[in-house]
Amino acid sequence: MKALEYKGYYTHIEYDSISNVYHGKVEGIGDLVTFENEDVSLIEEEFHKAVDDYLAFSKEIALINEYLSYPYPMTVIPDAEEGGYTLCFPDLPGCATCVESLDNLEKIAEDTKREWFKAAIEDGIEIKLPNNMKQEGIT
Repeated sequence: MKALEYKGYYTHIEYDSISNVYHGKVEGIGDLVTFENEDVSLIEEEFHKAVDDYLAFSKEIALINEYLSYPYPMTVIPDAEEGGYTLCFPDLPGCATCVESLDNLEKIAEDTKREWFKAAIEDGIEIKLPNNMKQEGIT
């Protein structure tokens, strides 16, 4: 089959006679993005969906990484009754986690914020800049 192009991305379609499916992968990217369909007349549409999904995913990852670069303040609250700590981010409503120790604090904080940003984006929740950036005149 001939090469297909969509939005600057390319693929070659192959047929797997054992599985009876046409399949391909988006070429020239660092990630593995594949698609398949039993109906050859629909394989180009599957390729388009795969590229569109990849672009949406890449845009979301870039946005999350941008937010992670901002200096959101963190509050660490010791739990005197049960031990451990609660980490919360006052500028990110509901963004918190509980930990037993403060080992790997930076990684745990980043993972907590990353998951909060993902959920906020999926749910259409506005993500505001940290208050400390607003006070410094950065918008």
